[in-house]
Amino acid sequence: MISASYSDWRVMADQLLREAEGGSLDADKALPELPTRTIQAAVKQFRKKQWLLTANTAVEFCDFVFREQRRNETLFAIYTLTLYKERLPTQTWDKIETWVQYLQDRDLCDELAINLAGRLVIQDKSRARQLMTWSHSRNGWARRFAVVTMLVVCKKGGCNLSDVLHFLDDLMSDEVQHVQTAVAWTIHQLAKMDEESVVAFLKKWKGRAHHEIFREACDRLSPDAQITLLKTKTHQE
Repeated sequence: MISASYSDWRVMADQLLREAEGGSLDADKALPELPTRTIQAAVKQFRKKQWLLTANTAVEFCDFVFREQRRNETLFAIYTLTLYKERLPTQTWDKIETWVQYLQDRDLCDELAINLAGRLVIQDKSRARQLMTWSHSRNGWARRFAVVTMLVVCKKGGCNLSDVLHFLDDLMSDEVQHVQTAVAWTIHQLAKMDEESVVAFLKKWKGRAHHEIFREACDRLSPDAQITLLKTKTHQE
């Protein structure tokens, strides 16, 4: 399928997004950032109209829209590809490596990680090793993407909690706010699985982690865990 066809699909996506929003947006005006539920509703209508849509063409459509860097339409393409998450083409992971370089939005980053990347890493554990190297990426969105994906993989049993904590060692001092929030949230989610291990991890980082990461991570722990960390002395004390 030639790129012109994907361009037509992108135009159709724009029209469906406007309809899903209630048709109150003029065609000549740019779309505001739409809620993900609105975009998902538009994808359902798109699937009904595109009988020739396949997993392979969905990957290529996603690739086309990512390169145009349109937030709503890119989420639309991600959700379209998610329709085939049980049978994603082999080239999807290679494409994701490229798409990560275009990320500039939390929804895009997290939806790509949660809906697609996590499943692909579970299918091929070698991708987890590759993903862990992204903790050193100069691209903050790549680092956040890796954090969210590792959490997804862990929650689905694709890796051990200790593997994720080891991965987070490289990010506890990260200076980028959207990476910090992802790290803190991941620690919170891991604490639901094994709070004792998470507290031991945070003890090690007390006084060394970025204060925003440490504060946010501790705020979501149980009262007993918070008291334990409060009593923990830093290496400087």
